[in-house]
Formats: sequence, structure tokens, C-alpha cells
Amino acid sequence: EHFIDCMDCYATRENFAIYKCRERGLCFTQNAPVDSELGPYYECPAYISHSDIHKGCMNRIYHQVRRYMLKKKADLVCRVSGLESGHLLDYGAGTGYFAQTMRNGGWDVKAIEKSPTARDFALDHFNLVMESDIALDFLKKQSFQVVTLWHVMEHVEKLDYLWKRIFDILVDGGTLIVAVPNCESFDARFYKEKWAAYDVP
Repeated sequence: EHFIDCMDCYATRENFAIYKCRERGLCFTQNAPVDSELGPYYECPAYISHSDIHKGCMNRIYHQVRRYMLKKKADLVCRVSGLESGHLLDYGAGTGYFAQTMRNGGWDVKAIEKSPTARDFALDHFNLVMESDIALDFLKKQSFQVVTLWHVMEHVEKLDYLWKRIFDILVDGGTLIVAVPNCESFDARFYKEKWAAYDVP
């Protein structure tokens, strides 16, 4: 059922309706643009998770929090996988900060990212070669001990296919780490349609 309307504050100022499943509580953008039309929403210079802008209070805070969270994420990967190194796939790698953190920590990392601008950033800043999302089709079965999706699942159009591929490429007993926004959180209830994690479309 209809849950809330939110505005794309970064690129187009369009409004999008968010619907909520009565049974599961999951939210989704109703009538979201199809995958092939999403590029302009991510390529906007103001899209903070794909930028390296340090100007302004919000950007400075974002980058400080990112440094802290990169350490927390690396620690989480090692703790839940029981490994200090291994083969890791970071799917939806953004500008490559996490992939670079894990690479610096001794992991063999493959990073996949849809945005060409974000891939170029990773190459320029970290000498990190990231592949487009098409690369997922060609990964070998049972080739990764860990797969991470940090706030990526909510951006994926073909979820069933993604889960199948992840199941195929993870080794038996491998670790999948998924972070998604919690629409039942205090922040979501407090900020309502202004909650940043809705990030429509």
C-alpha cells in the first residue's frame, strides 16, 4: 500500500511514491525508472556517496564518518568470516573506498560498480580497477570467501538473478554481508519523507 512520497533532492526534484508491503514491511519505490534510465540519478555531482567533495559541513562530516565506518566494516568482515585475508567481492563498490581498505588489509579484492564515473574515481585515486556490473555474469563458481553489498541491495533491479549469482560464486560456508536501510528505524520514523536513506528513485 502507499506509504510515503519522497523527493529526489540531488538530481531532478521529482517526487516518487514509496509503497510498503503489509506482510513483510519492506518498502520499495513504486514506478521507479528502469535500470537503463537510472544513470542520471547517480551521475549527479551532488550525489554524496559517489563524490569526494570535502567542502561544506555535511561533506566533511560524511567523510569523517566514512573513515570510521571503513574500519568497522573491515573488522566485521574478518570477525564474521573468521578470516584475516582471502578472496572478497565488493558488489556495488561505489568509489572504491571499502575495496581499497580491504586490499590494503591483505585481501584479494574484486570490485564491481555500475557507475563509470565512480569506476574512474577508483582508478584515479587508488589505482583500483573496478569492473562494470556485467562482470557478475562471468565470475567463476565458488571463487570468493566473502561477498559484500553495502547499501546496494536496495538499488538492484534484478534481485533474484543477483542472489543466484552470489550463491554460485561463494564458496561453501562463505560469508555474505548485506547492509540495507531500516525503514523501521528511529531515524526513518523521525525524518519521515526527509530520511536520507530513502534516496529515491
